[in-house]
Amino acid sequence: MNEYANSLKETLTSLIREMAAAPAPYVKNPEKDFTRKKKLPFETVMQLLISMGGNSIYKELLESQGYNVNAATTSAFVQQRNKILPSAVEFLFHAFTQSYTDIKDYRGYQLLAVDGSDLHIATDSADTDTYFQSQPNTKGYNLLPLNAAYDLCNRLYVDAIVQPRRLCNEGRALAAMVDRSPIKGKTIVIADRGYESYNNFAHLERKGWNYVIRVKDLDSNGILSGLRLPSSGEFDRDVHLTLTKKQTKEVKANPGIYKFVPSTSTFDFLDLHENLFYPISFRVVRFVLPHGAYETVITNLSAADFPPGEIMSMYNMRWGIGVSS
Repeated sequence: MNEYANSLKETLTSLIREMAAAPAPYVKNPEKDFTRKKKLPFETVMQLLISMGGNSIYKELLESQGYNVNAATTSAFVQQRNKILPSAVEFLFHAFTQSYTDIKDYRGYQLLAVDGSDLHIATDSADTDTYFQSQPNTKGYNLLPLNAAYDLCNRLYVDAIVQPRRLCNEGRALAAMVDRSPIKGKTIVIADRGYESYNNFAHLERKGWNYVIRVKDLDSNGILSGLRLPSSGEFDRDVHLTLTKKQTKEVKANPGIYKFVPSTSTFDFLDLHENLFYPISFRVVRFVLPHGAYETVITNLSAADFPPGEIMSMYNMRWGIGVSS
């Protein structure tokens, strides 16, 4: 193992030991849980939780304990695991991520790729929020959608949100990660079409961040379908709109100025009482790919600093999150 990997492992181990020294904030019953000496203390259970593979719990326990005949049983592990709050793993994730201070950047910006993926979990037909059947009378499966933010320059996950599959909302996940992020410096978020929404643009803008988000193309029912843009080819156009939930005569008569946001669309900074209008500006950049197809992105980066060619190159960098795991 190289020096860098060793240092990361030492940092992670040190953080777990600090938590184990005072586990009360991370367990369900602070006065009782992990107060007596057992085969599976808090530190060991946490290490197992983040290192287990896809084998059965018993096999993972045997491997971790050198196939010792006196290894802890599956039931013992489950009992100890159930004492730990989910927030303990979340705390460890953020503490470990924030311990990394040698941050590399791209032209002074931290580049975050955001993407979603489904996690297959143990089959449980009673868990209706995550259980699916492709056809009646067939064996089903359970899924948990994961939305993650990945630092492309530093190869580091900085945040993640897991949602029940039937209640998943990629847009909400991105907005939540943006709002709670401790990152203070210049940041560019690169994301795919699942995150296309005025609400996400506004959350990113209010955070002081920039974004490059792929959107559905011109012939779709996405954001572009309601904008006045060229009907084909490559282009780079500035768009200035005022979003509103009102449907007055003025709004209806000026579709190039106002964009009506229906009640079925989420937008956190508008209502029908005090916050009636929300001005928003962005660029729509459409470019051709090497094989002839077109892609379109919406960004709030300036054309002077980031011309279309660089926007395309930057967007292609997002694939880093796909191979990160």
